[in-house]
Amino acid sequence: MLILVASAQTIYSTSQAFANPSRAIYLTTLGLEFWRGPDNDGHLSRQIPAFQHDNYHPFFGYYINSKALNVITAREQQRRWAAKGGNAISFSVNPGLVGGYFSGLSKDTPTMLDEAGPIKGAFYSWPFAHAAKTPQQGASTLVYAAINPKIVDDVNAGAVHYDNNRANIPGNLNGHPEWYTNEAVNQEAWERTEAMLKGR
Repeated sequence: MLILVASAQTIYSTSQAFANPSRAIYLTTLGLEFWRGPDNDGHLSRQIPAFQHDNYHPFFGYYINSKALNVITAREQQRRWAAKGGNAISFSVNPGLVGGYFSGLSKDTPTMLDEAGPIKGAFYSWPFAHAAKTPQQGASTLVYAAINPKIVDDVNAGAVHYDNNRANIPGNLNGHPEWYTNEAVNQEAWERTEAMLKGR
C-alpha cells in the first residue's frame, strides 16, 4: 500500500501516453472480512500508523488490518484518478486461499500454507481446507484483473474489488459492506498514509 500511494502520481502521469489505462492493483485476502472496521469514533487514528495501539486480533490483526486498508485505499486512489479524468485505474484483488504445491514440484514440497507456522492447523480444517486453491487457480484472478479489457469499464462504473474473477463488495461475511465504501474513511486512510510517507 505504501509503495502504491507513494508512486501514485508517477503511475498516473506515465499512463497518459498509452491507449490502455495503467492499472494499480492492491492485493488483499479474505482476511479483510475479519476487520473490525473504523475506530469507535469513525476514524482511523488507532490504525494508521500501525503498531501504535492495542486495537487488533491477538495473532494476525495487523495482517487483517493491512488487507482491509488495501481495499479502501484502492477505492480512494480510483476516486482521485477518476476526478482527474485520466488514463489510469485502481482496484483491489483477492486471489483466494492458495494452498497447493507449485507446478513442477513434488507433492512432498511444502505448500504455501505450511509456511503459516503455528497457526497452519487452522487453515487445514473446515472451511479453509475446502476453499484452498492451487497457485495456478489463485493466479487466475490476478491475471484476469491485469489484462481483461472489461475491467476498465467495470472499475470506471464503480467496481473496485475483485475475487474469483468477478467484481464484489467486501463485507459479506462481517455484515458491514459500508465499512469499505465510506468515502470519508477512504479519504482519511489515504491522507494518513501520505502523512506517514512525508514524515519518513
